[in-house]
Amino acid sequence: IPPSAMSQPWQSAEAWLAEASTQLSQSSYGTDACTDQDESHHTYQRSHQKLARNAGVHPCSPSVKAYTRKIVQRGQAREWRQALQLLREMQGHGLVPDLITYNASIYACTKNGQWKEALHLLAEIRVRGMVPAIKTYGSTIAACGKA
Repeated sequence: IPPSAMSQPWQSAEAWLAEASTQLSQSSYGTDACTDQDESHHTYQRSHQKLARNAGVHPCSPSVKAYTRKIVQRGQAREWRQALQLLREMQGHGLVPDLITYNASIYACTKNGQWKEALHLLAEIRVRGMVPAIKTYGSTIAACGKA
């Protein structure tokens, strides 16, 4: 994130929201969207498990879902530092956070007025090649609103 974006959180949030709106308007959802999404999710899970095995992650290691639950709990308890520590810990164990995990982390920052951290997480999502959801942008903008 450029330094100028950090000094003007609303302008950055508005730009990202405009981009998200454009991305959504260009998307097409068929009548089988739920079925397609379910199948994509299962394919993603299988791929993710295979990657974890290939990365040498022990099968008894906590899962992405377990870490995400813990991050949500820390956010609800207004413990944003611990939430972000869990995010980094899971990455250190070779687990790849998904968009849900990032949304939970941004939520933890938003609940605690940590707009800079929320913007950094949004940038990290994009660097990793993920497409932020409306909820991602909304939480990030809410964090900027608490600045």
